[in-house]
Amino acid sequence: RRVHGLIVKAAHADSATEAAAAITERVPGIVLREAHSAYMRFQVPRENLPKLSYLFGLLEEVRQRGVIDDYSVSQTTLDEIFCNFAQQADEPLAMPITSAV
Repeated sequence: RRVHGLIVKAAHADSATEAAAAITERVPGIVLREAHSAYMRFQVPRENLPKLSYLFGLLEEVRQRGVIDDYSVSQTTLDEIFCNFAQQADEPLAMPITSAV
């Protein structure tokens, strides 16, 4: 399944929450994968990807409001897919705890 990536740099660390909200509210299915200070990395599954003109228009609107400084849109690389699998493998599985009596 093809996924598109979106990297956003908020104008400053304090506006990162506002930037994330502006994007996630208007792009259904988008997932925030990473957030470090003012940088955020989102993923949009192909079936939820809006027209690129809509996405770029939204990002420009948010940039013009001074909430974000920069952004980029790209297809997810094989390296990113591998890192996501590795990260999921490191997450502990939720297992019910039973006591032996």
